[in-house]
Amino acid sequence: MRNTPSEFSLLCRDRDHAAYGVVGAATVALAFLNLKEVPSAVRTLLEALTMYREADERITAFHKSQTQKKENQHVSASTTDHQSNAA
Repeated sequence: MRNTPSEFSLLCRDRDHAAYGVVGAATVALAFLNLKEVPSAVRTLLEALTMYREADERITAFHKSQTQKKENQHVSASTTDHQSNAA
């Protein structure tokens, strides 16, 4: 049986890649700054930061969905217990 990466692992991998992208963008931005190309430097950094933020927000959304699932399961189990006790 092949071990496939979980959804969370894939999200973390994407965020890691985005973080490496920010590091690369910083290197490129420094080269632009050396050439006095400030708008290009800023644009390069902003694009990379946007990609990182989006990847990070997907992880946050994943955590929230997992928390909601656990809460719903707890409520469901609690409701079932109350219904069983009432019968």
